[in-house]
Amino acid sequence: VVEEVIDRLDLDTATFLVESAVLDRFTTEQLDALLGRHDSARLLGLLTSSGNPFLVSLDHQRVWYRYHHLFGDVLRGRLRASAP
Repeated sequence: VVEEVIDRLDLDTATFLVESAVLDRFTTEQLDALLGRHDSARLLGLLTSSGNPFLVSLDHQRVWYRYHHLFGDVLRGRLRASAP
C-alpha cells in the first residue's frame, strides 16, 4: 500500500519525500535548507490537505512533522536503493 501511494505521486513530490526521509522529524524550513528548495511548505500543505495519513503533524501549530514509521521506512529504503 505504501509503495502504491508513492508510485502515484508526481516525480517531484516523490523525490521530495524520499530525500526528506533522512530526518526523523522536520520543519519546512529545515527541509528547504537540506534539500535546497523553497517550496517545502507548499508540498507538505498539499500532502496534508489531501488527507495523507503518512504525514503526521507533531504540534498544533503545524510546524513540526514526521512520517508514519512504516512510510518513513519505505522512503528510506528507496533512498538507500538510489544511492550510488
